[in-house]
Amino acid sequence: IKTTSNDLKVLKNISNIILNNNSSPCVHIIENVKSQYMWKNNLTTNIESILEIKTTQKYKKQICKIIRQEHNYDTPEITCCHIEIIDDKYKEWFNQCIN
Repeated sequence: IKTTSNDLKVLKNISNIILNNNSSPCVHIIENVKSQYMWKNNLTTNIESILEIKTTQKYKKQICKIIRQEHNYDTPEITCCHIEIIDDKYKEWFNQCIN
């Protein structure tokens, strides 16, 4: 699951909640990303950070709810990409942490 924000503290808070309730074993916060998007019919440029959350289908709704509750944007980006864990040791660690 991915979301972005112009407030790093917001993303750190979201990630802490998610990690502390074991909805994800690992997140990435990528800082200083230049974003361009249309907002209210205007081209907007902003410096944001990206929060990438690794999880399973079981926790998707819960994580989306946390993002909506804690986010500073009225309409936060919440997207998802399917991943496949191909390393057995990593998969074992991932499953131990999330279940």
